[in-house]
Order: sequence, then C-alpha cells, then structure tokens
Amino acid sequence: MNELMITTALVGAFTAGTVLFYALSVIETGTRRLMRNAEDATVSDAAAREVLVMLKRVVPRFPPIKGVVVCIALIGLSAQVSRAGWVGLEGAILVLYVGLVAWIVGPRKIKQSVRFIKQSDADVPTHELRNELGRVIGSHHLGLLANVLALVLQLWVILSTAV
Repeated sequence: MNELMITTALVGAFTAGTVLFYALSVIETGTRRLMRNAEDATVSDAAAREVLVMLKRVVPRFPPIKGVVVCIALIGLSAQVSRAGWVGLEGAILVLYVGLVAWIVGPRKIKQSVRFIKQSDADVPTHELRNELGRVIGSHHLGLLANVLALVLQLWVILSTAV
C-alpha cells in the first residue's frame, strides 16, 4: 500500500467520523448542558425526550458506520506509523485517536448508552433519561474531538511532507 492510498483513506475516515459526530452534535444541541449536569434546569424534560426520539431514529445505524471508520483509521494509522518508524506526528495521531476511542468505549460505556437509547421508550424515568443522555452526549462530543483532531493532524502530516 503506498503512502497516498494510506493518507487518502485516513482523511476519508476522519472526515466521515467528523461528519457523523457533528450530525449527532446538531441533534443534541438543546440538551448539551446535560453533559455537565443531568439536573440542569435550563434543559427541559420535553427537550430531553425529543432528543431521545431523534437519537432512536439514527443511533442504530451509526455503530456499524463508526466501526468501519475506526477499522480504517486503525489499519491506516498503523501502516502510516510503521512506515514512519513509530515516531513523530504519525505516532502522536495514533496514540491520540486510540486513547480517545478507548476512553469512549471503556470508561464512558458507549455500548451501554446505545443500548439505553435503542430500548428506551417515552415512559423512561426522567432522572434516568437525563443521566444517560448526558453521558451519551459527552461521548459523542469526545468522538467529534477525536475525529476533528485526527483529521487536522493528518492534514498537517500531508502538508508537512508536501513542502
């Protein structure tokens, strides 16, 4: 695999990940404050329930897409880092991306949050809804951060090698 194919695949994967998480961020706009405080009075229960309904429509489709993005990113970053001798900016991108994705999957328990969204209905207790929604919104923003940072750094790698 040549360097151009690797960097093109990585830019594509990080762009797709950025778009995916940005779309989720737009859906969650009115409820972002739940990330920091599930009891925030500025977020109405109706707004939280509305976001849950919207997420129920889109979240079941996202894990397979995100899985493809993560696989392409890990394979591409591993190839890129091995070509660079496991040092430099390429290595930093790999560590950053893997670290943030691992944090989302591990301690943030995104699988549990996705299950909650898929299985919840309109009768879910408000306290539980606000807590879980806050956690999933935080995870989505970490995913956005991981992909945006990786994309910007990947573009930096491309520009620095073109000069």
